[in-house]
Amino acid sequence: AQKGTENVPSSTKRFTEQLLPKLRGKASFLLVELMMPNDKCKKETKQVKKRQEPVTKPQAETNQNEYVVLGSKAKGIGIVPDLLRPSCDDLTKITQAGAEDIGVMLETIARLTTTVVESELDRNQKAGKDAMVVAYGGALHNDLEPKESAKKWSYGPALAQYTKHRYVELDLIVPEYIKDTESWTSLPWYSHYDREKQGDKTVLFNPKPGSWVLIFPRTPSAD
Repeated sequence: AQKGTENVPSSTKRFTEQLLPKLRGKASFLLVELMMPNDKCKKETKQVKKRQEPVTKPQAETNQNEYVVLGSKAKGIGIVPDLLRPSCDDLTKITQAGAEDIGVMLETIARLTTTVVESELDRNQKAGKDAMVVAYGGALHNDLEPKESAKKWSYGPALAQYTKHRYVELDLIVPEYIKDTESWTSLPWYSHYDREKQGDKTVLFNPKPGSWVLIFPRTPSAD
């Protein structure tokens, strides 16, 4: 959620309230795309947080609290929540990347997510448990077919292969966030979404096999 849109329920809030309850008894683990501070290297942790500011500064201040609520609600229905746990070496590489720090950070997030999800899938298999492992975070990381320039930032291809193509990419979109900018207009579903005709409805697109886009209804005006 971006600053100035606090009156519009974010995708995280909607996922927590509308979709998460449907995973009761079906999912065992929820990995939230936030990097947990590492107390063994507080200096590097502080530097990484500083370098994240270009990404986090435009965001609504309620975002992190919504992730906390998401984790709490997941735990309440029997799904184990966790955050990404970067090592001191991971954090050091980000701080030493210079102008490439955001790229290294995105690559680190994808790598850590892949490792954790594969580990949890293995745990389920050894326990004879047929349960989903859910990774919740930015739409960039879950792409099944990422752009060439973003391949290192996506865990989609690796997890699709690991799960023998049982992996599902699902993007959750709040219609008020959609803009007429290149990052939005380049998306395969953009030209098929009519805000005037479909804005009050829940819309589901399936651009490619294994890839889904769910656009929530817009929030009714307080007027």
